[in-house]
Amino acid sequence: MIQNSDFDQIRPYTDAEVHHVIEGLCKEPYFIRMIPALIPGVPVDNVVAKLKTINSKEEFQVAFVIPFLNGLIKNSTAGVTMSGLENIEKDGSYLFITNHRDIILDSAFLNVKLHENGFKTTEIGIGDNLLIYPWIKKLVRINTLRMILKLYL
Repeated sequence: MIQNSDFDQIRPYTDAEVHHVIEGLCKEPYFIRMIPALIPGVPVDNVVAKLKTINSKEEFQVAFVIPFLNGLIKNSTAGVTMSGLENIEKDGSYLFITNHRDIILDSAFLNVKLHENGFKTTEIGIGDNLLIYPWIKKLVRINTLRMILKLYL
């Protein structure tokens, strides 16, 4: 049997851990430098203040991730559509497999559409080779779309 502690380094943070991790991120200089690029036009101090009010993964998604992805959809695509939701249940468990066209963006857009339709978002598995800085690993594990850091095949 696998113990939870066997995967502590790669598992998503729990809601109970989120606020503490965000507090640490808000002290990370490289993370602070990225805020204007990720959330243009909003003073960094305002973003940090809002971040410090976050206490769960879902709050983080709703306040930051979903708006960011909706901006990408609006400014970078001709639109994103979804079909087939009538074939799944809101309280069901499913495995979605992408064609690896994009390492994370397709899965992130799937989460936007799931959220819009009242479904829980998915956990997205990505290789930790993409997470080159410790603050990025923390950000991902906060649940920037309920991600996990590494796939063990």
